[in-house]
Amino acid sequence: MGGDNTAPGQWPTVARFVATSGLGFCGGTLIAPRIIMASAACFVDATGQFIAGRYNPLVHIGIWDRYISGGSYMEDRRAIRTWVHAGYNATTLQNDIALLLLDRAVSRTPAALPPETRKPNMPYPAGTKVTAVGWGDDGSGTAPAILQQVALQLQSLPACNKAWAGELPSFTTNTMICAGTPPTYLKSSCEGDGGNGLFMLRGGQPVVLGVTSYGVNCQQVKQGAIAGKPGAYTNVAQLVPWIRKSVDCIFSPVSNACRAQVYGDPTVVGFDGSRFTVGGAPGDRVTLLTGSYSACIDAATGVPTTCTVPTITNFWMKGRLIAGPGSQGGWVAPATGGRPLPSTALQSMSLQFGDSLWAYVQQRQLYVFVQNAAVRAGTRVPTWSGTVTFQASRQGQARRVDIRKRGILVTVEQPWIPSTSKTSRGQYATWLDVYVTLTNIPNALGGVLGATYPALLPASAAAPRGGVRASLTGMPS
Repeated sequence: MGGDNTAPGQWPTVARFVATSGLGFCGGTLIAPRIIMASAACFVDATGQFIAGRYNPLVHIGIWDRYISGGSYMEDRRAIRTWVHAGYNATTLQNDIALLLLDRAVSRTPAALPPETRKPNMPYPAGTKVTAVGWGDDGSGTAPAILQQVALQLQSLPACNKAWAGELPSFTTNTMICAGTPPTYLKSSCEGDGGNGLFMLRGGQPVVLGVTSYGVNCQQVKQGAIAGKPGAYTNVAQLVPWIRKSVDCIFSPVSNACRAQVYGDPTVVGFDGSRFTVGGAPGDRVTLLTGSYSACIDAATGVPTTCTVPTITNFWMKGRLIAGPGSQGGWVAPATGGRPLPSTALQSMSLQFGDSLWAYVQQRQLYVFVQNAAVRAGTRVPTWSGTVTFQASRQGQARRVDIRKRGILVTVEQPWIPSTSKTSRGQYATWLDVYVTLTNIPNALGGVLGATYPALLPASAAAPRGGVRASLTGMPS
């Protein structure tokens, strides 16, 4: 609303999507030769399911007139993967961001990302001149054919909070920034602009600061029925780590860069790099991961074979919580950062995947069983479709078990806790850390860790080989 026509080729990194129905929707920004950044709301609904017809859309990069395809300033590509932030919340619009992998690279220079900046800091000062683009409603109830641009200013976080109080989470902590033209805010992004970029120019090159996410009804503002407000945009600077990690995962699922980390506090680190805590009381059981694989295998042994109809194998992994050392007010040694110990901890892990496996800690000893048979440290035993290796270790090293199954690697560790006393080296923890690496993408994933794996492709499409890793620290609350 309040914008002007752009010139052909003026915004070469702007993209627009076309659904399988042939209808255009949303917009995005080229941030790498094969990566488009857009809004999660463009692709998934409030339940987290993909919107019909928007799987891996056709992408027009550099498009100017949305009714005309072609032209020297435009390149067409097909998205082959769609990666939605696992933390996207359709109600609060937290983490409203998605990435799309194109089938082949484009020739133009991508838009730059801003430097990583965490709240409550701003990527650039309030008052910085920015430009929003898109084909959204111009306030008359219709959407223009020609790409529009509107000059705005970044607003301070307090100004954003004042404008959106009670409607959006606090801008001091949420994943948004806002921009507009105070005091009337009669220029704005509008309905239909979703996913498009909010840019500033640096040395003549576009830097994408935001992804259009939320705003007022521009028709009602133009008619004077409601007051204008600054538009809300996903804060790219805040999500730069997620963007970089996700790009690594999309391109190289087996690379180390795609593997999550484990921290010595009650934190789950998901496949997508998200971090959160899991609550529970001592004695509770937590479903860590569920899933299924389709493969031609011998049902009795899990050995690959030939078949006309693949066998579907379901699996699940669960953990049991116990009272953690923090329930007695203990503290981690300074070597671990001096963080408080957890009030609950993960005592055991069980995996059902063609057979049954357990690992648990009792009196600071680690025990491992396969089908009720104990596995000794320093040995490897065969299992259904895989092996279990109980690594030999010495004092001062974490005890480790590697469980290899078809399509999945589970690593269980009992950490060694160094002592601050000169008379003692330390002791083994009373909890377990669990790491999961997918060596092949399953049909579906669920559970605490599975919920963090973003949808790459529709279930009907061929799934790429994986190597993507998530982890659950042994201290979930």
